[in-house]
Amino acid sequence: MRIITLFAPALLLGILATSCSKDTPTPTPGPAESTIKVSVSEAGAPPYELKEARVIDGSYQTGAPRLSFSGKLTSGKTLTLFFTKGTTTAPYMTNALTSTLEGESGTNTTGTTTYDTKTRIVSGQFRTTFTGVGEVTGSFAEIQL
Repeated sequence: MRIITLFAPALLLGILATSCSKDTPTPTPGPAESTIKVSVSEAGAPPYELKEARVIDGSYQTGAPRLSFSGKLTSGKTLTLFFTKGTTTAPYMTNALTSTLEGESGTNTTGTTTYDTKTRIVSGQFRTTFTGVGEVTGSFAEIQL
């Protein structure tokens, strides 16, 4: 009997202490901020800024200039663009583009970029078509590498 009277208050305090904790819910992460500005238009609609846009890879210092970036369309689908040297003879330009939208390859794809060696800024434009979305066009003027 004596053991119960010693442990009962301790158990009661333990239960009260754990049931009164002020656990705050873990916040769910919101959309990531864009690190670059890319203007896009879907199927001729008014242009808007690509969401969560960020550079994946980029280099214009070698003989094979390249730039790739991704971002989300208004539908939430991720658009990824890969610019490469292609047939251009200019050292700081690209004129070949491949694109994907959630893994689907784009068709009728064209795009170019130009790199300013003094400011280290890339500008460019693109056009590509996807099933269910239509033509996606866009441009960017100040991607810092």
